[in-house]
Amino acid sequence: MTINSKKWIETHTVTLHVGLGTFKNISEEDIRDYVMHAERAEIPVSIFETIAMRKQEQKNILAVGTTVTRTLESLPYLWNLIRDDIDCSTEVREFWNQKTLVREVNPLSSVSFSPDRKTLFFRSALFIYGEYPFQVVDEIITNFHLPKSTLFILVSSFLGRENAQEAYRYAIEHMYRFFSFGDAMYLKKSKNEVS
Repeated sequence: MTINSKKWIETHTVTLHVGLGTFKNISEEDIRDYVMHAERAEIPVSIFETIAMRKQEQKNILAVGTTVTRTLESLPYLWNLIRDDIDCSTEVREFWNQKTLVREVNPLSSVSFSPDRKTLFFRSALFIYGEYPFQVVDEIITNFHLPKSTLFILVSSFLGRENAQEAYRYAIEHMYRFFSFGDAMYLKKSKNEVS
C-alpha cells in the first residue's frame, strides 16, 4: 500500500498469500450466492495509525491491486476484533470506531499477532460487489481483469458498473492486454475517473 502526499510518499508492506480462488470464475447467477475464497494477509499494526492520520489530512489511500484493496477494506472488521489489544492514540481510536461493518457476517478468520505484536496475521473472505461503500481505499492501480471474476466485480463496484464497462470497452478497442500480466489501469474513487 502506498500513501501519497505532495511532499512525501509513505509505504507500508502488506504481505498477501494469494490463492487460486482469485482466478476462479463466478458461476452463480446471483453473485450474492457466491462464497468468496479466503486469503491470508500480514499487515503492520502501525497501518491503523497511518491510515487514520492520512485520512484526517484528507490524503488518498492508493492500493496496488485488487487483493490489497480487499485487505485494506477488511481493516474495519479487523479493528473491531483487535481494538482493545493495541496501543494507539484517542484520534486513531475515534477514526476506526466510526467505520461501518458493511457485511453482517465478519469475513475474517485466523486473526493473530506476531510475538512482538507489531504484525497482524489474518484471513479475509471479504467479497466486494454492488454499491459497496469503500471506507479505506480511494485509488487503485490494477490490471484489466477477466469478466465473471471477483476482481472485475470489485472494479465495477469501485467505479460503478457503467464506468467499468466503458473502461473495458475502451481497453478492448485499443487492444489492451488483460489478466495478471496485462496492462494496468488507475482508478480514482472520488471522481470515478479511469486512466
